[in-house]
Amino acid sequence: MAETPKEVLTRWFVSLWRNREPIVIERTRTAGSTSRGLAASPIVGVNAFQAFYDRMSALITETDVRFDWMVEEGETVAAHVTLTGKVRGQPIEVVAAVFGRIVDGRLLESRNLVDVAGFVRQMGHGVPRDLTEALALVEADAQARARA
Repeated sequence: MAETPKEVLTRWFVSLWRNREPIVIERTRTAGSTSRGLAASPIVGVNAFQAFYDRMSALITETDVRFDWMVEEGETVAAHVTLTGKVRGQPIEVVAAVFGRIVDGRLLESRNLVDVAGFVRQMGHGVPRDLTEALALVEADAQARARA
């Protein structure tokens, strides 16, 4: 019996982040598989995703993954995922909403909404805590430019 999209996405994350088995990239992606939201431009194919994974897994060690919720409809699966680990010995948590399209056990497309600001904040860099704080910074910048 074929895996459901939920099972494929679970296997994908558990293999990559809990078990650190990157062979799942070759087994689950295709040459045309596209991931959006992880880099400035889409990550397309096996090799490009492998390069992304190598960079991220070198930075974040002792990783694990938790599925806060997951919903499946047809070939589409949506999940709220929390990745935990360490960066230079400091515990971190990366939260994301992931939307995947899975056909015949292959992850053909994913859209990833990652809490990048939360990740950067955990590394000690100043970023807005939420959208209202970000808006206040943009408004202050606009006012300063208008006065200049």
